[in-house]
Amino acid sequence: MHASQLARALGTWRRRPHAPGLDLEDALRDAVLLGRIAVAARLPSERGLAAELGLSRGTVSAAYGRLRDGGWVTTRTGAGSVTALPGTLNARLAAPGGWRSRGDDAHIDLAYAAPIAPLPEYLEALETASERLRGLALEPVVSELEELQEAIADRYRASGLATSADQVVLTGGASAGLVLGLRDVAPPGSRLLVESPTYPGALEIAAQHGAQLIGWPMLDGWDADAFVQLADRHRIRAAYVTFDFHNPTGALADPEERARIVRLARERDIALIVDETLRDLAFVVSRAPAPTVGATLHLGSLSKSVWAGLRVGWIRARDTRAADRLRGQALAATLTPPPLEQLIAVELLPRLDAIAARRRPAWERNLAAVERAVAEWPGASVHGAPRGGLSTWVRLAPGASSAVLARRLRARGVTLPPGGAFSPDGTLDAYLRIPLTCDGDQLDEALSLVSETL
Repeated sequence: MHASQLARALGTWRRRPHAPGLDLEDALRDAVLLGRIAVAARLPSERGLAAELGLSRGTVSAAYGRLRDGGWVTTRTGAGSVTALPGTLNARLAAPGGWRSRGDDAHIDLAYAAPIAPLPEYLEALETASERLRGLALEPVVSELEELQEAIADRYRASGLATSADQVVLTGGASAGLVLGLRDVAPPGSRLLVESPTYPGALEIAAQHGAQLIGWPMLDGWDADAFVQLADRHRIRAAYVTFDFHNPTGALADPEERARIVRLARERDIALIVDETLRDLAFVVSRAPAPTVGATLHLGSLSKSVWAGLRVGWIRARDTRAADRLRGQALAATLTPPPLEQLIAVELLPRLDAIAARRRPAWERNLAAVERAVAEWPGASVHGAPRGGLSTWVRLAPGASSAVLARRLRARGVTLPPGGAFSPDGTLDAYLRIPLTCDGDQLDEALSLVSETL
C-alpha cells in the first residue's frame, strides 16, 4: 500500500493537538476494523508514511510499535509490516453465518433483504405457465427453455450488450450460477478477490468451494489502486463484484470505474464475475444501469426483482464456448430450474420494470424511516446514499459492536445480521445492514427496538 493511499484511507485522523502518534494509532486501528484497509495489507515504510503525513519517523515508528504489541500489525524481516486482527477481537465478532441459528423465533426477521411475491402478476404468470406446462409434460426430459434464454439475451441486447441465447446458461438462482462459475474459473485453493462488505451468501459459497478469500475494501468506492495491489500481491485468479446497487451499501459504480476494473482484470488474466441480481432495482430512475462490458461472467436472478421463491437465475458467459463449458459440468443439470419455474419467468421478465416501479414508493418510504431513526442514534450514520437495491448500510457510533447489538436484539425478538457477516475477514463490526423490503410497520417497530437497545 502506497503512503498516499493509506493517507486517503485514514481521512481526517488528527483529533488531539499534541498527540499525533496516538491519533495515528487510533486511526490505523479504526481503518482496519471498519474495513477501509484490508486485513493483511502491507503498510508503507515508516519513512514514507512520515513524509506523507508530515510527521517524524519516530512518531510513526512508535505508532506501528504499539499496534504491533496489540496484534493489529505483524512484522517479518524482509516482508515489512502488514495489518492484522488481534486474536482477542475475533471472539467478539460474529463469524459469517454464526449470527442466526435454526429455529430462531424472532417475530421481526430482518435477516433477508428480499421482497414478497408481486401479486397479482405472479399468480397470472403461474396460471399461464401452468397451461403451457401441459405440452412440456409430454417430453421425458426438459432442460433449458430456449424461449427464456432468448428473453434474457434480449434484455442484455436492449441495454447495449450484444448477447446470443446460447451464451445464457439457466440456473436455479444466482447462487447456483456462482457455484458453476467458481468451478469453471477458480479451482479450489485459488485466491478469490471479494468486495468488503459483500453478500454473505457469496462468502459462504466461495468458502465451501475452497477459495481463499481476499477482501477488497469498497466503502469509499471501487478503488483501482487497491485492486492492483491486492491482485498482484495475492496472485488473484478471480474476482466477485457487485457494481449495480451493491449489497449491502446500495452503491452504484460509474462506467469509468467499471471499465478500469475490467481492463485491470484482463491485463492480469483475472476472471471477473459480476453479480447483477440487483440491476433492475434503482431508487431514482426507472431504467437499469448499463451492464458491465467485458466481464467474464454475468450473474442474474429473479429472486430480488421478483421473489426469492422463484428459483430462476442465469449466467451470461463471455462466449458460447464458455457457456458450453458451464453446461458440461456434472452439476449443471441439477442446478437448472424446473420447467414450470422457467415458464413463469418467461411471463414475468417483460413486467420487471412495472413491478419495480410499483414497489419503489414502499422502498423509498422505508429508506426515509431508516434515515430518520439513525439520525437519532448517537454517533451513528447511514453510509452514503443508496442508489438502489434492497438495503441500506448503517455505521454505529465509534466503539459500538453490531455483534453485541445483534445478540441483544435477538433476545427482544428481532433478527438483524451484524456487519461481520458481510466481511470476508472479520472486520466491519461497526456496521449493520437494514433491509428495506419488510412491512413498514414492522420496520418502524424494529428501528424503535434498536433505539432502545443501543
